[in-house]
Amino acid sequence: MADFQSLSDILAREALTDIAENFFGARRDMDDQLERFEHLLAELRAKEDQASRSGCFLNSLLLKGWAVNDFYQAIGVAPEEFHSHSRCDLAKSFPGVPFAVTTRGKYAKLVFSAYEVFQKAVQAFLHGEYYRDPRTGKMKITAHYQQVLETAVSINARIHDLNSNMSPVCVLQYVKGLDPAVMDKEKIVGLAPAGEGCSIDDKLAFRPIDIESLEDMDRPDLPPAEEVRERIEAFCKGLYAGHKTEIKALLAAITET
Repeated sequence: MADFQSLSDILAREALTDIAENFFGARRDMDDQLERFEHLLAELRAKEDQASRSGCFLNSLLLKGWAVNDFYQAIGVAPEEFHSHSRCDLAKSFPGVPFAVTTRGKYAKLVFSAYEVFQKAVQAFLHGEYYRDPRTGKMKITAHYQQVLETAVSINARIHDLNSNMSPVCVLQYVKGLDPAVMDKEKIVGLAPAGEGCSIDDKLAFRPIDIESLEDMDRPDLPPAEEVRERIEAFCKGLYAGHKTEIKALLAAITET
């Protein structure tokens, strides 16, 4: 009987060791995943900020937002998603006015250049940019929206599993269940059987990533600048014809600094 009890104790200790290693190992892995995700998200937010600043400058050139609707319709893009930023510091947003013989030409070139910068920033935000890793020489891609969103969904699924199936209470109850003597004593004093009430403490539970806040970062793709060059130039020509004074003032605000 003593040998049986000794064997039971050994098995229980081994089981407890395995369970503890799995439990804490899984939590360490999740901590690492969440840390990597935070770095990834920080990269994405930097891309988002760059795109927002570029869009802000473009919108400001469009008569400080007044002509935004007409501009995006002219290049075949629904304008609803591009109204959030229409006022910014023109002098700090762009290096200068491109050379052209006429004021109208300068304005058209400036709007085209601003759109090109904005389109590339949106492209980088949504789909990433390839670059060569200086340490390995391999091609990699920068953090981008779809990648971050898919990573968040995957992490949340894992968090759900960890919070549901690997709570400390469950681990302890399972180990107790390996020792019939302990279970008999708990039944006598009225304690819950192993597995009952097996839910993780809120303080220990991993909090899922807010997917809705990530989805709010989404924005539409834009056509490459060269594909819409003629439309942009035609639009700027018409806009300049009706708003020479305002456009000259915008260009002066940039060139004076």
